[in-house]
Amino acid sequence: MNYYLDNFEDEMDDFQKVNTSGKHFPFSNIFNSSRMGLTSTITTTVRLVKPSPDYIKLGDVLHFVVQSKDDGGRPRPSGGDFWLPVMRGKTEDGFETSMAGRVVDHRNGSYSIYFIAAWVGNASIHVVLAMTAEAVDWFENQFSTANISPTWNGIFINGSIRVLAKCAIFTTAVVSEKCVYRRPSALKFTSFVCDVPNGLPCGSLTFLTDGISANNRFFTKLLTDRNDLSAIPFLDKIHEGLTYIKCFPNVLFSGKSEEKLITTTRLAAPVCKPELRDMLSEGFWVNGRWHILSCRSGNLDSKISRLKCLEGRNIILSGDSTTRQWYTVLNELLGKPIKPTGALIFNANIHYPENNINISFIFHPMSVHPHGYFVNLSQVYFEEELLHRIKPNDCENTIIVISPWAHFVGWPWRAFLDYANGIREGVAYVRKVCPNLPIFLKSSHIIEHTPNNIGKNWLSRRISFTLRDILSGLRVNFLNVWDITLSSNFDIKLHMHKKVIIAELELFFQHLHC
Repeated sequence: MNYYLDNFEDEMDDFQKVNTSGKHFPFSNIFNSSRMGLTSTITTTVRLVKPSPDYIKLGDVLHFVVQSKDDGGRPRPSGGDFWLPVMRGKTEDGFETSMAGRVVDHRNGSYSIYFIAAWVGNASIHVVLAMTAEAVDWFENQFSTANISPTWNGIFINGSIRVLAKCAIFTTAVVSEKCVYRRPSALKFTSFVCDVPNGLPCGSLTFLTDGISANNRFFTKLLTDRNDLSAIPFLDKIHEGLTYIKCFPNVLFSGKSEEKLITTTRLAAPVCKPELRDMLSEGFWVNGRWHILSCRSGNLDSKISRLKCLEGRNIILSGDSTTRQWYTVLNELLGKPIKPTGALIFNANIHYPENNINISFIFHPMSVHPHGYFVNLSQVYFEEELLHRIKPNDCENTIIVISPWAHFVGWPWRAFLDYANGIREGVAYVRKVCPNLPIFLKSSHIIEHTPNNIGKNWLSRRISFTLRDILSGLRVNFLNVWDITLSSNFDIKLHMHKKVIIAELELFFQHLHC
């Protein structure tokens, strides 16, 4: 059996022609005066198309169909809903298991969801409606194009004098009577702009603090006044939280006596390399351990094997605080745990003289940190800037990981695309200098659902997969860690449990082919 996602996307051609509910309505009903409601998790149905629930064996592909319906039970005529499907169960030995599902939107109100029967045991299907199509459309076509900027307080310092001034992102060409900061190689059309500090030069900008993302600014105001919120019904719906469709009844997976878990060999998964085709599954959890299915390579599950793999290497980790977790956990796995100091780290480096390993973490600029956190602008760098520092003598020993996402959900979409294209130019430069230098893009992951996080999961996922598309053709290893977090049994939050970070790092090591 072939387990590539694109082989299943065309499987349900009939779903694009007729409604999967099996009910037919008079033509005149299309033009009746009643208004189609939002997708309802009460009336929406989920059914298993194949295989038969009476006999599912290890390695089978489970194909579920979601038929979205409104509160009145009417089938929705179009797609666009944002679903989060997870299969959870236990092995026959009693170990907890879980896997994220793949969603194919047929654009007619029906959706296919695919899972792989990856363990011998039982499972139930949980499907979460994270955002309705109307909410997705609003974020994509109104919020993202509204040119609403995050804001900061810039701290300007000259000797003992400190002055605060308001700062923001501008995508307009002309800005007058402001301090304008440009880096055309990283941002061609976007400027960082501050009010002129009283009595100090523009060049004295030293720190940023009090960052407020655009969506936090917008929704804080919206949620303060329920009248404003109720004027946009779909926002009221997603504010109530993630809503579940009732679980599909337990199904049993059987297998040969010697086979308990599916493997990359059984799936004929490709060798880990840049620009892989999407598989039906990135992997699955068993008893707190992530099993990779998206590609195959050797396992590095000891400190000695990881040190040997990275021997003589210079690893550059560029991103946000989720990438800083990589820096912390990676050093712990290599035998050098970092002692917490209570202060946020924006630029750090550790050297292993006995193995000649150097690991650096650098925060990207213009991050949106709240009150009380001060970002020293001399310690943060654009990814494009770091990439352009690569020289021919770095080709054999350097590894680069980039992961810009969490702080960009509040950026104007045009500004983010500008930022992403700056990264592409930096990667293209590296490819000319060092054709085989390993470059990794770590994806976003799901975060907790709170009033201040409305829309952020859809926005962050779009950011990662858009950047993947922008970097296509440049042989960048895309580390899709979304499924690892979505299907884990740990609390969902921005900074995930250490075992989740270890699972992400194991995917990184798989791609290194040590």
